[in-house]
Amino acid sequence: ELTCVRERSPPSMLAIVQICGVVRSPPRVSRRALVLGAGAAALPSLPSFAAPLQMTAADGDVGSAILDAWERGDSTSSMRTLVESSAPSSRASASAVAATTAGWKGLWEARIEHFEKVRWTGLRVRPFYDLDENGGIVSHVHIVFGPLRGWASASGAMKPSLAGDASVTLVFDDFWVGADAPRPRAAPDETDPFDTFNRLLGRAAFFEGLASFPVDYADLKKDVVAFRFTAFDSMIVTRRAPAGATPERVQGA
Repeated sequence: ELTCVRERSPPSMLAIVQICGVVRSPPRVSRRALVLGAGAAALPSLPSFAAPLQMTAADGDVGSAILDAWERGDSTSSMRTLVESSAPSSRASASAVAATTAGWKGLWEARIEHFEKVRWTGLRVRPFYDLDENGGIVSHVHIVFGPLRGWASASGAMKPSLAGDASVTLVFDDFWVGADAPRPRAAPDETDPFDTFNRLLGRAAFFEGLASFPVDYADLKKDVVAFRFTAFDSMIVTRRAPAGATPERVQGA
C-alpha cells in the first residue's frame, strides 16, 4: 500500500513517486499520466466514501441504529423505518423472544408513535413498563395535558405467544392514579374508595381484544423491543433502563 506525505513546497514529479514508496526508476511515461497515477495512489478506496450514512437491515445491527436514534431524540416514526427495514430477517428472533417471558425482566421506557402525532394538542406522555421474570407487569405513565398532570398506573401480566407467532398479550386487571409526584405510587390502597372506583372503571374500560401486540423487532442483548398497536397501526419502541432506574416524569414538565 502506498503512503504519500505532503510537503510545504511543491515537490517534483520524481519526488512524488519516491515519497510514495517507489524505489526503482519510474518508466518513461507522460507527465500527465505520472500526476494522475500518483494522485490515485494517494486516495482511499471508493467504498469508504460510498457507504450509506443511515443504518439499514443490511448492516446487521439495527438494534444499535435504533438506540442511536433514541439518544438523538428522533421520532418513533423514524425508528419505525429502521424496524421495518429489518424485516423479515428479524422475524425469527422476534418470535423466539415473544415465546417466553425469560429475559424480559427490568424497567422499560416506551415511545409511542400515535401519542407523538397528537402532540399538537398539548398532550405529552412518558410510559414505563416494569416486568418481572414471570411476566408480571406494572405500567406507569406520566401524563401532562395543560394544567392536568399526574400518573396513571395499571398492573397485570404479559402473556407470551402460544401459537408461535411474534406477538405478546398485555392483560391489565388493576388500575390507579397518582398526583404529580416525582415517582408514581407503587400500588393502590385497598381501603381507599377512590382507588376502588378507579379499579372498577379501568376494568370496565379495558378491552382484551385490543391487548395483542405484534413484536416487530426484539434484541434483548441490546435491550430494545419494538411492538405495534394494531388498532392505530402505531409503533411502540421500548428500551430497557439500567438496573435500579425508576419511572420518571415527562421531561421539562
